[in-house]
Amino acid sequence: MNVFTDLEAVLQKIYEALAARRKTISDEVQVLIVPDKQVPYQDVITIYDFCVKLQFKQVAFYPVKE
Repeated sequence: MNVFTDLEAVLQKIYEALAARRKTISDEVQVLIVPDKQVPYQDVITIYDFCVKLQFKQVAFYPVKE
């Protein structure tokens, strides 16, 4: 495995975890994305994209933790 396939595997696991949670929660639940300051912006957007794809109805961002 190389760095890219490792990343793809991690992202797939994150997506699967979100998909499993989506099946068990109502539309009233708000997903709050709270990135650490060391998390690349693109990674935050990837998580947001997963939420949109899985049709979470309420997704919000919290300011970056310092």
